[in-house]
Amino acid sequence: GLCCRSCPSCTHSTSTRMVYAVLFLITTIVAWVMLDPEISNRLANSHPDVGKVTCDSGNCAYEWARLAVYRVMFATGIFFAALALIMVRVQNSRDCRAGLQNGMWGTKILVLAGTMVGAFFIDNTFFTGWGWVGLVGAFFFMVIQLILLVDFAHSWNESWLGKAEDGSKCYSFGLVASAVLLYLASAIGTILMFVYYTRTEGESCTLNKFFIDFNLALAILCTVFALHPRIREALPSSGLLQSGVVIIYTTYLTWSSVSDSPDVCSGSNGSSTAPVVLGAIMTFVCVGYSAL
Repeated sequence: GLCCRSCPSCTHSTSTRMVYAVLFLITTIVAWVMLDPEISNRLANSHPDVGKVTCDSGNCAYEWARLAVYRVMFATGIFFAALALIMVRVQNSRDCRAGLQNGMWGTKILVLAGTMVGAFFIDNTFFTGWGWVGLVGAFFFMVIQLILLVDFAHSWNESWLGKAEDGSKCYSFGLVASAVLLYLASAIGTILMFVYYTRTEGESCTLNKFFIDFNLALAILCTVFALHPRIREALPSSGLLQSGVVIIYTTYLTWSSVSDSPDVCSGSNGSSTAPVVLGAIMTFVCVGYSAL
């Protein structure tokens, strides 16, 4: 039948969510592949029926690649939104709709793939506007990622702090070393961003400088709050480990932003693979953690 026999029969909710996390990671990789110059050139030459693109910079292949990413993620969003609506008010696995949630993986994969293919036949004007919807959605997704990271940091800190209070010197050292490493990595990252992404004097790289300075100011503010006596009194487990996790994440976001800057600021073509790969890994880890 259409159900893939090789896929696990994930009757356990945690296992099911992990499989969905893997499926989301795969769709993210597919979207990333759309940025390949060869694929974007083929899209530009083989899809005249879905409209033209505006390419003031002359790089029309990049515009087609961007629209292809929108199409892949649009189909992914529709797929997961439909599943979410179907599962409304489902309380346990005895509900008949739970079978769709926990099984029928072959059918669902075919539906997702078909939705992606169908999205490539929708006019470009729709996805030009959809890009703004994706931008707003990406903002809230990053906020959710940050909340999950803070929750993870609190769980990590409470676990190690409890063992340290029981007399384990290894966990005491681990807490201090982890916080130091997080802050050290953030500091090194900030210095490297100043060195490699603000190369030009004047106004051409002002936005990069602003983002880096703003992130540095937020890091200092976050550290002050983490050490503030009133916050420590209200939340004794608060400390530099949690703030270090937040700062390393915002430093990564800043790097991801400035690495896409024009070559006049970074000495590159404005595209970097490393932020994309790290972003995909971080997204998968956060989604996987939320499934536990």
